[in-house]
Amino acid sequence: MLLTKPLRQYINTFRGLPVTVWKLALVMLINRSGTMVLPFLTVYLTHELGYTLAQAGWVMTCFGIGSLAGAWLGGKLTDRIGPWSVQMGSLSLTGFLYLALMWVTDLWAIGALVTATSLVADTFRPANLTALSRYTTPDNRTRSLSLIRLAVNLGFSAGPAAGGFIAAHFGYAWLFVVNGLTYMISAVFFALALPRDDQAALEEGQQPEAVTGSLRKQASVWTDRRFVWFIFFLLLNLVAFFQLLATVPVYLRSVLHYSEDTIGLVMAGNGLLIVLFEMPLIYWLEQRFPAMGLMVAGAVLIGLSYVGFLLPLWHALATGWWVVLISIGEIINFPFSNTLAMERAPTHMRGQYMGLYTMMFSVSFILAPLIGTRIADHFGFNVLWIACLLLSLASAAGLYRMWRSGRFPGKARA
Repeated sequence: MLLTKPLRQYINTFRGLPVTVWKLALVMLINRSGTMVLPFLTVYLTHELGYTLAQAGWVMTCFGIGSLAGAWLGGKLTDRIGPWSVQMGSLSLTGFLYLALMWVTDLWAIGALVTATSLVADTFRPANLTALSRYTTPDNRTRSLSLIRLAVNLGFSAGPAAGGFIAAHFGYAWLFVVNGLTYMISAVFFALALPRDDQAALEEGQQPEAVTGSLRKQASVWTDRRFVWFIFFLLLNLVAFFQLLATVPVYLRSVLHYSEDTIGLVMAGNGLLIVLFEMPLIYWLEQRFPAMGLMVAGAVLIGLSYVGFLLPLWHALATGWWVVLISIGEIINFPFSNTLAMERAPTHMRGQYMGLYTMMFSVSFILAPLIGTRIADHFGFNVLWIACLLLSLASAAGLYRMWRSGRFPGKARA
């Protein structure tokens, strides 16, 4: 009986969300439940194939380069052919590419195939965000985004945990098999469950009211300088955040001597915390605090999460510190940044705005392994954690200045 009220409050945070958003969340849950390759890619390259940490970092950078190209291409294609077709094509083709990855062991071939895989996979993101902006209203947009993130993180909780078990007991090849198959299954469900509404999306962007006034003059998202600065400050924080995939698994394996099973559980802990707390926290916070202020606090927490690795703590306590702080920082930073980016975008340029927003993640995924592995190789992990703290604090300072200036958020202008 004691759990009845909290459980009811938790359920209430989901009320009023569109049915289409629920279907899209289920697609993401299926898809991310098979996320097994990426969290273990650096470990696979260094411990299974025998490449150096720097070489593994190069492959992860290839992933980021493909992701960057995919985000740009996805934004362009979304504005031209519609979000449904882009999402469907991405889900279908990525599954085959993940299956192909298990057959290559040459470093250059791995780099090329990883680039192609991430390129195709990340055309999905701007199309997905564009579709989501059509399915939601300003009143339920942040909660809808949080529901999608909840589905992603619920899948991400299961994926790495299962992936660690599979890698330890059955071998790494099965990671690629399961990852590929879940993409294919999610593509089938997407085709059956989501309305094919490309034409409606394109017509909406061509409405006269969408391109009147100063917006008519805006030919590119790059002319919106405030939005570009917003993206830059987010990027600083993401370079620190994405050490979660770039160097933290290697640190846990090489320095703390965790097994693949344990690394999978650590990564799953991040997803589980988000599943349990993001929706109620977002529901409570968005009614009480400004979005930009929350983003500043989130950036600070992400930076502080790495301090746990610097302190003379018991390994489990240091890891727990990192998981809890980086998860809370992610919860109160990412959903609100996504919402502000959507609200900033004019209707006829949603694809470009969402493309640039997702390109930010891609660039950070290029820089995170490139910077992180080299700092760790040449100066040690402690210097890397200090650098992560400084990057996140710089991000927080930039976002705080934008917020206090009163010039962001707001509608884009030419």
